[in-house]
Amino acid sequence: MKALIEASLTGESNSFEIDLDITVNGETWTAYEANVGHREILFFCKQGTATYFVDSYGARNTFELFDWEKE
Repeated sequence: MKALIEASLTGESNSFEIDLDITVNGETWTAYEANVGHREILFFCKQGTATYFVDSYGARNTFELFDWEKE
């Protein structure tokens, strides 16, 4: 997740094949692809899609669930 967050801070859009468990609305979803944009990560999961925004507080970077769509 740290590498995806850092990639979103560069401003370059990119797509990554991943195998990562993320938490969406209290559920664990399995992500297989992440599309990274400027301070935004869109996860494609077996259960649906989830969008996280990346924010910075000083030197600390955080990510927050913004939107999701369950299939």
